[in-house]
Amino acid sequence: MRILKSVLMIGLLVMLLPPCPGMGASPTITASPYYGPPTTVVTVKGGNFGFFELVDIYLDETPVKVVGTDSTGAFGGWAAIKVTVPKAATPDTYYFTAVGRKSGLYAQTTFVVCTDWAQFRFDNWHKGYNPYENLISPANVADLEQWFSLPTGAALDASPTVTSPLGIVCVASRDGKVRVTKPNSGIGWSTTIKSTGGAIYATPAVLGSRAYVGSTDGKLWTWDYSTDQFYVTATLVSAIYAAPTVTASGVFVAAVNGKVYKYKPAALNISLWATPGSTGGAIYASPTVANGLVYVASGDGKLYAFNNTSGAALWNVPLCVGVAGLASTPAVSNGLVYVGAPNKNLYALNAQNGAHVWTFLAGGAIYSSPALANGRLYFGAIDGYLYCLDAAYGFQNWKVYAGAKVYSSPAVANGVVYVGTDAGKVLAYNAATGARLWSAQTNGMVRSSPVVANGTLYVTSNDTRLYAYRIDSGGLELSQGGRVKKLRPDPGTLVPNPDLKLE
Repeated sequence: MRILKSVLMIGLLVMLLPPCPGMGASPTITASPYYGPPTTVVTVKGGNFGFFELVDIYLDETPVKVVGTDSTGAFGGWAAIKVTVPKAATPDTYYFTAVGRKSGLYAQTTFVVCTDWAQFRFDNWHKGYNPYENLISPANVADLEQWFSLPTGAALDASPTVTSPLGIVCVASRDGKVRVTKPNSGIGWSTTIKSTGGAIYATPAVLGSRAYVGSTDGKLWTWDYSTDQFYVTATLVSAIYAAPTVTASGVFVAAVNGKVYKYKPAALNISLWATPGSTGGAIYASPTVANGLVYVASGDGKLYAFNNTSGAALWNVPLCVGVAGLASTPAVSNGLVYVGAPNKNLYALNAQNGAHVWTFLAGGAIYSSPALANGRLYFGAIDGYLYCLDAAYGFQNWKVYAGAKVYSSPAVANGVVYVGTDAGKVLAYNAATGARLWSAQTNGMVRSSPVVANGTLYVTSNDTRLYAYRIDSGGLELSQGGRVKKLRPDPGTLVPNPDLKLE
């Protein structure tokens, strides 16, 4: 009996002790999602470490968590282990490393920090503001240099989109072609050019691995990057000049027949709804989706609001009826919806009921879509000025002369506001003061909205080219975000933080 008890005790101790390194299956660690902007909350899980041992988790060389494994050597299975990516993390590839304190076993996986710009005006609220960009700032924007310019064969009215971790820049042109490039794999188009049956004036919209493109052939096209398939998602009959808007719940498309359509993402020809009637005019501005509503600026001079779920018409507000149609895409922030008009007015309305809040009179017609950042509103007008207003009350903070008509919609990122002009210039201003910080010259009108993502400024021009500007790396090898590539951390050199508490 004593022998049996001893055997049982030895067996129990063996079960409780961590396995020796190299025994059994290899340790694993996973991070979900595996890419995202700074402040992303990442769920980390691991397996095949020592039984009931402490495991230190590092983000690059920084210890971020201490966790305990279960009887199988796993962690994160029954209690989620969440790590918040620091706000200051710049675009690059980062490493999660898990190291067992007793066993010495370790595993690594990657997380890509990216500050993408996936659709027109950045997001479905159309604020034209990238809150994650943290490489270009007022302090160094003057150091921007042209990285490349790529010809497309036709004039460009649409802004590009930039999405990671594939590193894809997607751009569409008037010849009906859609092109993608991976700038870090070399200068040149990296994927076969796709063609629609009509001209493209609108920015593609990317959700996951799919880019949605509207064409004047009246069709919504989808390019699936993961399979390289290019197909018709929906046929609207009427031409599409407005950029599609994407959300997790649907793809929203507006057409010149005055109607708005909502389609199920990734599904072929599955329509969720269409507005019950025409808005009364052709639609050239992208639908804005926020607060459970869909806002549409129409060619009849009215701003419309529809129910996001059903498509039912909720209200409409006449803004410039009888003058000219609205072409400025609405932007929504802090309970207000903003839209510019050809009658020189910038309107701020209650986002729920359309009630008038304030109006600002500019010096020229407004076709530029407003940008909203840090309590301020930015827009251009054909009087050649870039305006900055207080977003809550509408008073002018500053205005600067850009040198030519401004149809381009401003983009704001990290304290800098960017805009294009009909003189072919791309300009950068201090978002707080209006001081000019930088400029570059293209060979055609710049009516598209600039895009700032992953430490790079992208802009398209009517000279048929896509331009990219970034700060020189000094000849060092760059990662996707434009930073010097880091080495994979050596687990043997990582030092635990004794002040971290067990999760």
